[in-house]
Amino acid sequence: MGMMIGADGVVIRTANPYGSNSSNTRNIKTTTNKKKKYKKLNYNYREVSGRILRAKTSVSTRQVVTHARTVVAMLRRRYGCGEYNDRDLEIAIIHAEKMVRIAKKKLKNIKAEELAQRTSEAEKITEEREEENASETKETQPESGEMSEEELRKMIRRLQQELQELAAENSMDELTQECYGGGGRMNEEELKLMKKKHRCDEMRQIVEADMKYLKAMFQRMMQEQQEIASAATLELSGAMVSAPAGVSPAAGGSAPAAMEGQALDTSV
Repeated sequence: MGMMIGADGVVIRTANPYGSNSSNTRNIKTTTNKKKKYKKLNYNYREVSGRILRAKTSVSTRQVVTHARTVVAMLRRRYGCGEYNDRDLEIAIIHAEKMVRIAKKKLKNIKAEELAQRTSEAEKITEEREEENASETKETQPESGEMSEEELRKMIRRLQQELQELAAENSMDELTQECYGGGGRMNEEELKLMKKKHRCDEMRQIVEADMKYLKAMFQRMMQEQQEIASAATLELSGAMVSAPAGVSPAAGGSAPAAMEGQALDTSV
């Protein structure tokens, strides 16, 4: 800014004859929050859940459990390394750990279904064998390579014991408990109903986990956008504060002229 002394010692401030940009530019500080660029996480939230849904046997489901645990371990190794967004990793780890629990639950369900089916088949063979013996007039020895009735009964008792242990371990639902409670075999309709209920329960848990994951990612994106907007507002405010002190834009260039006129009038 320049100064001019008018009549009666009135000090009049004028624009900097050397240009205002030379000093003001140095005072303006850039407040833009430059965010660090992270590597893309590439976490496919539907990959593990798809494997869970496609698994049909206890062997394939056990492989899914192992894979899901590997995914969790991989995400945990990346957490805190600085190469990936930690918030994205937190959301992915929570979802991946849920997939592990669901896969383990399906493994227990399928083991129960397979045991129930084997028990049902063994009891069915026993019933058929008893019917055949009842219709025969003479007792016949079992053919070579075939199990005797006593062996079949022992196998059924062993399978029933395994089912009871599995039921206690898995805290099986009321439907399964009702089917096994009497110690008898499940018929085909009961077995189908149990499988259907298990698959529906597994699907429900997967959908809930996926929805929570997507909501968390959406909230994180909204928060990031708000932070960018706030940084831009702070930058604009800083630029306005650092602007050269002078006449308000509304008054335009009339204030210095008015003051000069006042000085001239006083001198007159």
